Amino acid sequence: MIVDVATSVWQKPQQLGAAALRRLAPSDRTPWDRLDGGVAAHERAIAEVDAAIVHGLHCRHAGAQIGHKEVAAAVDRQPEKLIGFAGIDPLAPAPLECLDHAASLGLAGVSLCPAAQNMHPCHSRAMDLYEQCEKRAMPLYIHGGDLFSNVSIMAFARSEHFDEVARTFANLRLVIAQIGRPWIEPTLELVCRHRHVYADISGLINHPWQLYHALMLAHEYGADNKLLLASGFPFCTPQQAIINLYSVNRFTNQTHLPHVPRPVLHGIVERDALRCLGLEPPAKPGTPPPVSDKSPITQDTSS
Repeated sequence: MIVDVATSVWQKPQQLGAAALRRLAPSDRTPWDRLDGGVAAHERAIAEVDAAIVHGLHCRHAGAQIGHKEVAAAVDRQPEKLIGFAGIDPLAPAPLECLDHAASLGLAGVSLCPAAQNMHPCHSRAMDLYEQCEKRAMPLYIHGGDLFSNVSIMAFARSEHFDEVARTFANLRLVIAQIGRPWIEPTLELVCRHRHVYADISGLINHPWQLYHALMLAHEYGADNKLLLASGFPFCTPQQAIINLYSVNRFTNQTHLPHVPRPVLHGIVERDALRCLGLEPPAKPGTPPPVSDKSPITQDTSS
């Protein structure tokens, strides 16, 4: 099963806030190069995968807002393929009520961006949210802050902060975007330490040398089995992400550089990310929803 764990949909790029808009619209960008984050473009892109996660976003500090209803509407258009994650800002009013609202809309996980939310990942309000996510078996996806440039707080993007989170909430499933770039090695150490912590390759997928280097590090750490496929659409499509991944060893041609083993690449593409995250696959048309017997309170708490 091929699953893209990081895609986004928006009505207009202004929803990402002024800082992100400046990053997305350099002066030399031509109209045909502009990113299309609309629903139709998203539907075309995910035709190449079996399932995809579509993320909301709420960062008051950076002025970004992709709301629950917008994510739910995208999922409703393709319920046989999409799973929605709610963007929640723990420092905004009533984050736990926001979580209730997201769950009522059928959203299955939560997306955060501490760097763009001006929030330490272990802030007490965030820890309250994590506790509720663990109880509801809702995975947590952690975005990096690079899209928001100097509006985001680099110190709050450091992945090692989530060591405390993973130790406190041993059944909470986490995904660190972009293998935590630029803190790739601490992220790999983190995923090795904790059973339910994963990382994805979004962000790196369009940077061949960074991708190659990160994959070699992951293989040497023994963390390659914790890496998940992610395009980061609309910054890359799932199809192009898979092509880039399988092409990563071109750096090694006629050199003494080591190859990223083919089974590692195949494992990332074919890994059942939904199972890793404790999520049910999207229901196919005419198929009754599966009966879940998972109980997050009684799961193994080893890290």
